[in-house]
Amino acid sequence: MEHEKDEFVDLKDGADHSKGMKQSKYYVAYMDILGYKDFFQSHPNDTELFLQTISEAVQETINQIESYKLIKDQSSVDSLEPQIKIFSDNILICTRCKKTNEDNFIPFLRLVKLMANIQLMFINKYHLVVRGSIAKGNFYIDERFVFGQALITAYEMESKEAV
Repeated sequence: MEHEKDEFVDLKDGADHSKGMKQSKYYVAYMDILGYKDFFQSHPNDTELFLQTISEAVQETINQIESYKLIKDQSSVDSLEPQIKIFSDNILICTRCKKTNEDNFIPFLRLVKLMANIQLMFINKYHLVVRGSIAKGNFYIDERFVFGQALITAYEMESKEAV
């Protein structure tokens, strides 16, 4: 079976992605859109609409994250805007932890607020339930990779402990 050339990411682009790949402490929110598989099985002709629905919800979330960039804590040297990654029916939002727990209060609340807004938006606009969790721990994220114990913990909590 032949594949078109642009279907795959070329990991041999000349960049050494191993340099500078160090984990840091992050808050990692992992969310799952419930009913995704059932929707595809029961509504095979509506999958494009479903994709558009997810895209709209994600764009609203990105807009919220962009608004945080405008009001970020000016005393911080680190960039603490939440980052987002989407894969299938999974949403990952993370923010790097600051040095002290007291300084983490606002970034953590922003993350909780984003999760709550996503859940409300999906249920109100699209009648879809989103379940999620937040974990704090070692984590690495860039344009290609998400990696770390915080992701594993958040995933396990979402899939086994969340109600």
